[in-house]
Formats: sequence, structure tokens, C-alpha cells
Amino acid sequence: MKANNNVSRANSSGGFFSGVLIGAVLGMVAGVLFAPGPGNETRKKLKAAKKKVGETVGPIVEELTTTISPLVEDAVQKAEPVVKKEASKKNIKSSISSAKRRFFKNIKK
Repeated sequence: MKANNNVSRANSSGGFFSGVLIGAVLGMVAGVLFAPGPGNETRKKLKAAKKKVGETVGPIVEELTTTISPLVEDAVQKAEPVVKKEASKKNIKSSISSAKRRFFKNIKK
């Protein structure tokens, strides 16, 4: 039950931060495109806007990473036994198939 709450919380946080990120980028692009000015000024504005978006996005990415990392760790820990079990089953099936082939090969001789 705890994992479901964490996933729900991460989804809502991710949605909010994605919205903030998309809004920042769209605002930057709209501001540059609709502001008349010479090429040099536009390039300076683009650089400044790029820096501002970087400053805005950096903390968001950091927070998302902090929020999502425990969920990923939990998923890996829960998946590991299942993966090992399936790998073991595959090895057992392969061993049985190999033993059958050797058995029938020896019978035919």
C-alpha cells in the first residue's frame, strides 16, 4: 500500500513540475518570438532566457530525481527476486532439455 502512495505522490509531483517546465519554455519562446528587435538583441535575449530556464529546470530535475530515486530503488529490490527466479527457471528448463537430448542420444546408440 505504501508503494502505491509513493507512486501516486510522484505522479502528481511529476505532473506539476512538468507543467512548470513546459510553461517556462513556452513563455521564453513566446517572449522572444513576439518581441521585435535586431538579431544581436534577440540572440542576447535567447541566451538570457536559456540561462533562466536552466536555473528554473535545474532544481526541478533535482527534486524529481530525489522523489523518483527511492521509487526506482524499491522497484529494483522487488523485481530482483522475480528476475532471479525466472533466470533459474530458464536454467532448469535448459538443463532438462539438455539431459533429454543426451538421454535419447544414448538410447539410439
